[in-house]
Amino acid sequence: MTFKNYAVLSTALAGLLTVSSAMAQEATAPAAPADDTEVVVTGFRKSLASALKNKKNDTRVSDGISSEDLGKFPSENIAEAIQRIPGVQMANVNGRGATISIRGLGPQYAMTTVNGQSFASADFNDGFRYDIIQTELASSIQVYKSPTADMDAGGLAGTVNIETVHPLDKKGRELVVSVKGQKSNNAKGGITPKASISYVDQFDGGKLGVFLGANYQELSDRADYLFMDRWFTSANTDGTTLYTPRRIRYRRIDRDTLRQQFNVAVQYRPVAGLELGLSAIHSKDNTRYDTIQQVFLFNQSNITTQDSDGLTALKTTQTNYTAENNRQLETRNLSSEALTGTVKWTGFDNWTLKGVLHYTQGKAYLTEEAAILGINIASSTLDMSDPEDIKFTTSNDLSDATSYDSALLTRNEYPDGAQHANISDEVAAQFDATRWIDMGILSSVSFGGKVKRDTLSRYSTRRDLDGSLSAADTPASPVSTTIVDNFMDGADSVDRTWAVPDIIAYRAALAASGINVPTVFDPTGSYSVSRNISSLYAMANLKGDVFNVPFHGNLGIRYEDTKQLGRRLITL
Repeated sequence: MTFKNYAVLSTALAGLLTVSSAMAQEATAPAAPADDTEVVVTGFRKSLASALKNKKNDTRVSDGISSEDLGKFPSENIAEAIQRIPGVQMANVNGRGATISIRGLGPQYAMTTVNGQSFASADFNDGFRYDIIQTELASSIQVYKSPTADMDAGGLAGTVNIETVHPLDKKGRELVVSVKGQKSNNAKGGITPKASISYVDQFDGGKLGVFLGANYQELSDRADYLFMDRWFTSANTDGTTLYTPRRIRYRRIDRDTLRQQFNVAVQYRPVAGLELGLSAIHSKDNTRYDTIQQVFLFNQSNITTQDSDGLTALKTTQTNYTAENNRQLETRNLSSEALTGTVKWTGFDNWTLKGVLHYTQGKAYLTEEAAILGINIASSTLDMSDPEDIKFTTSNDLSDATSYDSALLTRNEYPDGAQHANISDEVAAQFDATRWIDMGILSSVSFGGKVKRDTLSRYSTRRDLDGSLSAADTPASPVSTTIVDNFMDGADSVDRTWAVPDIIAYRAALAASGINVPTVFDPTGSYSVSRNISSLYAMANLKGDVFNVPFHGNLGIRYEDTKQLGRRLITL
């Protein structure tokens, strides 16, 4: 058990670098009209003005995306929208945004909140998975690159806050329906649909606001990869190091995704100064991967270098080595949900009081099932002298199913793969108070506290066959009649087609032989971590002038107490 106590002193100062621009605008601003005409700006123009105003007035280093920015580009998810913010980088899977990094730090160092509260990630090992959230959830997104005392600790790189729709901020009833279709050129199947509907309305004379949103999307895509992931090293005659290709890979990934998202928000202002809120979010992403690879395992003693640039062997020939043809079927079923209740009171003079109760949970069920077939390659030639046209040819016809007769296989494994069930959740209670003072440079004082408990747990199993299958347990045709076609879509001079392991046939062959490969608990991949965190903060908000230059900032202190308990089995 680990105990952590620490205090954080934070300061922020903003406004000094934007003064000249602001003063210039004030100097050239047109005079106000003589009458009392009221001009109300709404829609996209208002969202742009609000985003700029928020950035200017924020004491933190921050950038935001307004509703206009979110609708301007065809972003598939929140990650693809956030990557347009300076200092934010996106990592993708099969060309779709999945995780983000802020200021060059890894995804695990960025914190993600929705309406200021944590949103549990379904797959917590690789950082928050933004591909589970569709852009329709957000009315605005803010990225904070510097913390203040009133923010939860944990966002070392920064904090991403997603604001959902607040129905009482809307004017009147709105019903929006959107239907789209898209087609990936190289993917299997036809046009995949995307539909969304949102409804917002106000009742009881504008005291009660309701928002309902639902989204549905299907996606199919394909990605082809050609890469070298390992190298041999040897010494040149002048003592420098020569890198020689060791393992070249063909990889194709076909991916099919079903996404659903639901969002409900209710705001109620029964009396002056009191606001009650309740929001619920549920997002689900079920994805199936079909990953097919040819892995060429060169033997260093059987490689002849024909040409090099002194650093890399550019042209080589290889003889008598193993190529492994493997296919892996994966499922990635992810879900995240949150329920948040808020109460806000401004009925006391110069006071704002706010309380929050929050619960969030993320779940992931991840499976993989692989078949691996190994054959001998008599000879091959690799030419990397032109990076725009890699040339690789083998003496074997990789699309010939007879090359994978059971008697010719050097490796014949099925099944091979792991299963993981991940759960993360958090329950929290928070109280914040602000006293507006306006005394000299001291504009207000804020203080508050939060208690929360979060847990992370993973239960892992494996289903593996140790060693190769016998010929009797091998399907009569171990490769499928369906083959990889048009690999790399014409790029590079490599094999365009090859046979694919038939996992369905392997399942049937094992069942016919009465072989049951058990699912076994994996102690090394299973663990749980729970934390109880209590925090208090106090912060003074400052505003004034220094040598006629306006500034605003804050000075704060935060204290957190963390009690952490981790459980894991150790194998001897």
